[in-house]
Amino acid sequence: MTKTGDIGFTINSIATAEAKPSNITLTLQEEGEYNALMKYVRGRQMKIIQVYKEPHNRGEPRPCIGISGSCLDKAGFSVGDMLAASYEQGIINIQKLDF
Repeated sequence: MTKTGDIGFTINSIATAEAKPSNITLTLQEEGEYNALMKYVRGRQMKIIQVYKEPHNRGEPRPCIGISGSCLDKAGFSVGDMLAASYEQGIINIQKLDF
């Protein structure tokens, strides 16, 4: 199993979340000017997500990413949906499976 840190999503890193119908794409962002990132995110109706330490893990710290609210609504995700995730360095793509 790949850890999110293995693909660049380390604790305290910043990612953007772009939601489209049946899809959410998380893209790791380079450290840079906060105001420019906010302008970019607002113009594309995206969300900013900070990778945090998994809260209930007593062992080695692991990165954790939480997605909620309007991002899930915009993608059309609901409790019980079947999802598929793919990844590459700096990008995680989550898709709703529609049989």
